[in-house]
Amino acid sequence: MELKNKRVLVVGLGKSGMAAALFLRDRGARVTVSDVRSAVALADEIPALLDAGIMVEAGGHGLLTFRRQDLIVVSPGVPYDTPELKQVRAFGLPIIGELELASRFLQGRVVAITGSNGKTTTTALLGKIFADAGRATLVGGNIGLPVIELVDESIRLSGGRDGEAGSSASLRNDKQESKQQQRQERNTEILSEAQNDGPRINDGSSIDDGPRTNDGPSIDDGPRINDGLRIDDRATIGEGVWNVLEVSSFQLETVDEFHPQIAVVLNITPDHLDRHGTFANYAAMKTRITRRQTAEDFLVLNGEDPPTQMVAASTKAQVFWFSGRRPIKQGAFVHGESVLFIPREGAKAEPVLPVAEIPLKGAHNVENVLAAVCAARLGGIGAESIRASVASFKAVEHRLEFVAVARGVEFYNDSKATNVDATKKALEAFAGGVHLILGGKDKNSDYTELSDLIRERVKFVYTIGSAAEKIGRQLAGVVKIVSAGTLAVALAKAADDAVAGDVVLLAPACSSFDQFENYEQRGRVFKELVQGIASGSV
Repeated sequence: MELKNKRVLVVGLGKSGMAAALFLRDRGARVTVSDVRSAVALADEIPALLDAGIMVEAGGHGLLTFRRQDLIVVSPGVPYDTPELKQVRAFGLPIIGELELASRFLQGRVVAITGSNGKTTTTALLGKIFADAGRATLVGGNIGLPVIELVDESIRLSGGRDGEAGSSASLRNDKQESKQQQRQERNTEILSEAQNDGPRINDGSSIDDGPRTNDGPSIDDGPRINDGLRIDDRATIGEGVWNVLEVSSFQLETVDEFHPQIAVVLNITPDHLDRHGTFANYAAMKTRITRRQTAEDFLVLNGEDPPTQMVAASTKAQVFWFSGRRPIKQGAFVHGESVLFIPREGAKAEPVLPVAEIPLKGAHNVENVLAAVCAARLGGIGAESIRASVASFKAVEHRLEFVAVARGVEFYNDSKATNVDATKKALEAFAGGVHLILGGKDKNSDYTELSDLIRERVKFVYTIGSAAEKIGRQLAGVVKIVSAGTLAVALAKAADDAVAGDVVLLAPACSSFDQFENYEQRGRVFKELVQGIASGSV
């Protein structure tokens, strides 16, 4: 992709947009950025952009600015159907996203993980598994670093070949390498001694009919995973750089040539309907993860999630499944007390680890581990190495994260539960006695779907944010609802109401943007308040 002297507009100055603008300028493009926020709101970003020779349009989008470009790069947070983007599409101007831009330059193999819930946990776990096994591993995307910030490091690890890269490293690249190193250290640990294999099942084990694979290439002609722990002679797939990427529906909306060698779809449940309009549109965005895959690639799907199963009909890749409920013919599943993997239909199931060694709370996290096991084995990682990595994995911050115990009450932070299905999964991790904090910015969600679980397991619901009124209306009569308004008030009330043995759970089922910068800030505020309660200072 030739960028030198090309006129490129970056729309949206979030983390991805800022990174894309600087990347494009480094590659010789004539870059303009456009953001609806005012110059005052962008005061932290504008000086660095101007210093790099990048033009800035703040306070709105000008149609002429859009029309005078050779390429437009859209940040994930910018809707694809804005009036300006609709008009320039009609003129035939190419529009891509930051993920697509990065994919044109990224070196090495790609494992891409998407889904409505569990993406970050699965991505972090896979990054750790690959790094612990000695693979050169970069982790980014919707987690941590934008994919575009991985490009230079992927080039370096691949031998420094990039025909369009500058010959000298800028100060930004030095800082970027430091950030990449921090991310690497965060997601990897030294591989501990491998433990003995768990229980084995023999050829006589009954493997009932699971989801059918697609009518594509014969699985028997694909990879053969044996005791030598290699995929096949075609690729020695364990070598080279591995880019483990979390990708969202917003990012997939603008991909074209993005081509993961291993794609994972964890689940598809209603989310971001305020952006995509309908569930069908949202599911279609998730399906785009496999649009450029070929018969040489792998697609890992949830065998217990019907919308995810439908993705198999849209792929040319070899389909593998995971299930926490039953044995399947090809993929990863739970059998008795063990996680097993079958590399192809008719092959012997190989033990990977005992379920008891999974250190994460909740059945949904067992599914996340199964998906990671499947992808890691397809990437050539041995079962013993996977087992050691899973056993030493720590829960990702803001994902059903234990915070503290105060007066016998446990406090959990699941601020990342930004949709109804994520809150369902959080509630399913507890038998009862839950004091649930719900609310934030509504995403056109149906909170009545929580009714049964709330009746069974929740003592009180405390509502916060702009969605509070809708939640109260939809859950009226299901449980006692306390209108708290803010997170601080909700937590104080929940702590007062809870007794020893109860759980106070932040699992809001909403985004955070009405009261917080993002879900991370919401989670940090919750944890700070909980620590105050636990220390007796609140």
